[in-house]
Amino acid sequence: MKGLRGYTMMEIIIVLALFGILLSIVLPGYGMLDRFKTSQELKELRRDILHARNQAIVNGKTYYFKVDYDNNGYFITTDGTNIKTVTLESGLKLLTTSNTRSIEFIRTGVPNGAGTIKLVSSIGKKYDVSITPIIAKVNIYEVERWLRIIGDLL
Repeated sequence: MKGLRGYTMMEIIIVLALFGILLSIVLPGYGMLDRFKTSQELKELRRDILHARNQAIVNGKTYYFKVDYDNNGYFITTDGTNIKTVTLESGLKLLTTSNTRSIEFIRTGVPNGAGTIKLVSSIGKKYDVSITPIIAKVNIYEVERWLRIIGDLL
């Protein structure tokens, strides 16, 4: 029996414990990548809305920010010409319950009407992107977070 070699119970327990520690470090990182991509797409959406507004001011023309629910994206147009087309690909989905189809920025940068664009991420978080009338301020809200804050205040 001198030729038989094996691992002791203590060695096996130590190896399993190390695997457990490594997995507990690595697994939460997978969700972080999705949150990062979602955050980047939301920031790009906000920048594009503000870009349409700023171009209306600079060029003195009417610019349109149009939401394309069928293709899960949006585009910016002026004078019938597409300036930019974006398809949301990182897991964000446009919700058709939004009341906003198009935002028209007149040459002074003022939105002719405003509204809210509703989105949901691949992990189920809901977001509202609201454009305020007159000043065209763009706000992004995580819906459940604000509901929790309001609930705590009441």
